[in-house]
Amino acid sequence: MNHLLLERLFVATKVLVASLLLISLSGCTSFFSIQSIKSNVDKFLKPDLHAFLDNDSIPKPEEEEEAVEYVEEEDIEEVSKDEVKQEHTDETTEISKVLQEAPIIEDVIAERCSPDADPKFSYRRRIGLLAFDINNRQDSSDFPHIETQYPELLQGVIDNERFIVKAATQYRLLNKTDSLYGGWVESRRLQVMQLAKELGVQFIITGAAEDMSVVNPRTSALQLFFDKHARNKLMGEVIRHLEMSLSVYDGGTGRLIKRQTFADSVTIDTKNVSERKQLNKTFLKSPYGQLMAKILQQQSDFLLPALDCIPMQMTVLAVSGRDGTVTFDGGIESLVLPGDKLQLYRRIDMDWEGTQKKLYRLERYGVLTVSRSNTFSAEALFDQGNMASGVNPGDIVQAW
Repeated sequence: MNHLLLERLFVATKVLVASLLLISLSGCTSFFSIQSIKSNVDKFLKPDLHAFLDNDSIPKPEEEEEAVEYVEEEDIEEVSKDEVKQEHTDETTEISKVLQEAPIIEDVIAERCSPDADPKFSYRRRIGLLAFDINNRQDSSDFPHIETQYPELLQGVIDNERFIVKAATQYRLLNKTDSLYGGWVESRRLQVMQLAKELGVQFIITGAAEDMSVVNPRTSALQLFFDKHARNKLMGEVIRHLEMSLSVYDGGTGRLIKRQTFADSVTIDTKNVSERKQLNKTFLKSPYGQLMAKILQQQSDFLLPALDCIPMQMTVLAVSGRDGTVTFDGGIESLVLPGDKLQLYRRIDMDWEGTQKKLYRLERYGVLTVSRSNTFSAEALFDQGNMASGVNPGDIVQAW
């Protein structure tokens, strides 16, 4: 009996090996793999051979609890990832909320230096607005007078409650390009000081058209396939840039206070590129005109935080030795009214060796109280008595 069973087992094994060999040669590895074959053979050899020969039932292998535990661990791990992701999202949202609620430094400065915080910040300071430079005349050839028309537009959007703006587009700051054509060019600092004195302003503002170029791609077959700008050009639309810089100078020292560039671009009609343009209401309704209006407003808003915390300054025009009256060039137009308290600073020369121009520093001298105010000038007296003997025309009267 046992001999017969062994013979049948041998035949079954041969059939199994032949079947596996056939499957392997046919390439049906998607159904069976070496690993699965090895696993099945192991399972077949695990039962007791004598029990098989005795025709006893082969006990089923116990289920591996490890696999169940692995699935549970996988679920736990997945949940943990979700929790971490949610916590990270909540934390990011909270940080973003805090950053949005946190005041910007410029906003804090503007709030501290606003007329609502103290009346001394309410004085209107005088600005001289010069003509702009043009970096590339070819790019702006369709705007023949933009160097003067643009600052005149800027004058109209600057806050006139905080500043008195004097358009002086007949002037501009000379640069190295002018010197190349044989002109004598003073340093920018001296130019600013001289223009501020001539115009009677505290600040000098100028700028430049840095970039007004048109994106003009070629429309070859290859370009049309790869470049969307080339396809847009074929449809009659091109991109045009507008980049305008703004520079603010202190008229008393000639030093640069702040400089910033404002840039953007917009889609325009190719037919309008070569047309000569004036910066009028019709132009400002066009896409490029609307972009220019937006940048003008940004530049106007830029002036407030740049200048708000700088005290208003005026210049002494005359001094009366008889009653000690000090007359200076700021009046009702600048919101200087009788009863206002102001500070007088004397200009003290600094004679440094090697300097071609005289420099000076400001020295606090005394407190003035405004006694009379006219449209463009005012008179004041010292609180400490007649101190006019120590004051000279050109000295500075300051808000604080």
